[in-house]
Amino acid sequence: MFLDLKTSNRSRIVCLMLAWLGAFQLWLPAQEPARTNVADLAIVNAKILICDTAMSQASAIAVQSGRIVAVGDRSTVEPFVSKATQVLDAAGRTVTPGLIDSHLHFINLGQSLQEKQLGSLELGKRADIVLWDTDLLNCKPAAILTANVAFTILEGKIVYTGE
Repeated sequence: MFLDLKTSNRSRIVCLMLAWLGAFQLWLPAQEPARTNVADLAIVNAKILICDTAMSQASAIAVQSGRIVAVGDRSTVEPFVSKATQVLDAAGRTVTPGLIDSHLHFINLGQSLQEKQLGSLELGKRADIVLWDTDLLNCKPAAILTANVAFTILEGKIVYTGE
């Protein structure tokens, strides 16, 4: 996916901020997602910062049994959506990995970034997700500091809604 320099740098800054704020505690390897094709939750029409090494972005994500089973565009996620799936329309707002712990020692930063289960929105990883109340990639820099959480999703379940 083509990113201009400003968007790419902003993605890196947002992901770096998340890394500094979150100390990722689980070190087990990611498990394979369940093999059935029905997601419990899908988020569509989003600006998803996957926060992987390539700084990838997506517009839709599907979660099943607490794990990410699809991430990409709406057509990638659509096969996992059924009438039983809870679908959130992000309306162009930003989705990032969730923040697990705000306590971090500098000496442990390198180790914490080598996480296996958390910290990015990749296939098979735990679905710890934050849907923000704004588009963090296209807002004024000052608006990033005042952004609020619209939804917190932990293990694929909505545990907080700020709306």
